[in-house]
Amino acid sequence: MNRQAKKYLFDIVQTIERIEDIFKTTENFESYQQNFLLRMATERLLGIVGEAVTKYDKIPDVPALSFTPQIIGFRNIIVHDYAKVVDSVVWEIVHFHLPVLKSEASALLE
Repeated sequence: MNRQAKKYLFDIVQTIERIEDIFKTTENFESYQQNFLLRMATERLLGIVGEAVTKYDKIPDVPALSFTPQIIGFRNIIVHDYAKVVDSVVWEIVHFHLPVLKSEASALLE
């Protein structure tokens, strides 16, 4: 795998770890929903994950990552149509989809 692909995979893993760190003190969806700064930080970091996945996906002959179209689509919503971001969708992404993506990206880096 080329260096650029590894860089994007590293960015994906590192950014997901940052999201995990900020969620360590978030007990439930309601506390997430009531914390404006947490929501904004999470959305920003998801945008970074989406951008890294977008760039990784454009590299020829790299293994595919799960949820690539959905991640890219959500990144586009965050960046271009932010009023449509739904807190419950962000919560679901963080708790159910990011662990899978992190696992895949980490495995590809090994």
